[in-house]
Amino acid sequence: MLVGIHTADANYTAIDAQLGGRLSVGRVFPDGMALDVTKTTPVQMVANIDKACAPVVAANMDPFFSFKFIGEPAIITSGKADKHLAAILGYVKARPQTTFYAAWHHEDEQTAITDSQFAAASSYVYSSLRGGKVANLLVGPIYQGYAYRSKAFPKARIPGGYDFLALDTYTSDWSGNSKDLSQLPDVKNFMAGTPNDAPIFFTERGVSSGSGLTPPSPVAQQGSVITKDFQYLRTLTSRTVMGYLYWNSGGATDGTSDYVLNSSGMQALGANADIENPEEPVLSTSEPTPSQMVVCATCYSFIDGANISKHYLALHPSS
Repeated sequence: MLVGIHTADANYTAIDAQLGGRLSVGRVFPDGMALDVTKTTPVQMVANIDKACAPVVAANMDPFFSFKFIGEPAIITSGKADKHLAAILGYVKARPQTTFYAAWHHEDEQTAITDSQFAAASSYVYSSLRGGKVANLLVGPIYQGYAYRSKAFPKARIPGGYDFLALDTYTSDWSGNSKDLSQLPDVKNFMAGTPNDAPIFFTERGVSSGSGLTPPSPVAQQGSVITKDFQYLRTLTSRTVMGYLYWNSGGATDGTSDYVLNSSGMQALGANADIENPEEPVLSTSEPTPSQMVVCATCYSFIDGANISKHYLALHPSS
């Protein structure tokens, strides 16, 4: 199981160091995430993705990024975003030593997109980005836990292709009596509604620190809930749990949903990351740096600048 984090200040090196260098994935949100394909070029889009991913890669972690397009889902299924999807694919291919995780339109449940529309567009994205085209990118949908607290998870919302099915889930109440994953109704509904052979990913997990409550909840409570989260995940022996990413950021302005890790939360996440994370691979130093990369104006692939002429001669001889 991968263990990672989203941290509000984007200082992934610092938070990983505080946790003993035990994290493996960083959750990021590129600037202009919901972009207009008529105004934001594919090159600009991947530049935003690269900027968001850079602090994660610098911390020797793998990035998990989201992206959206204005005019979804038709903008995707009509092919009008194809060049942008091709640019993402080219960007990833140019960095084979980094594993990327990506999700199109995470937590879309509060939009007018229907189950069948979401499944169709997600399948299109998966086929465009993943489908045998690249080995270092994993793609899947992220669902909003809040939407399934009181209703069943709809199987019709599951796409035909995916590497994982993910859920963003937070504590069910703000009373200070934070509940672990095994007690959350949205988790139960998600687990019941997804196929047993589907890898699952918890891509945003927030546990209230209770610091804004009157009186504040005990500091140890956050760490206790995180520890119980991992205890629950280890009981899921019939399922593949791909990862657990903690949301180290704020929430509601009243402070009751402040998810920033306190001392007990840091200790619990660090202890379980040490147990759960696989051994980090030894990365090659031959991967081109961003400054050495150029973009092919024809296919939007990212190419090592030293090889751009060979690329054109081989793939675009008439350009």
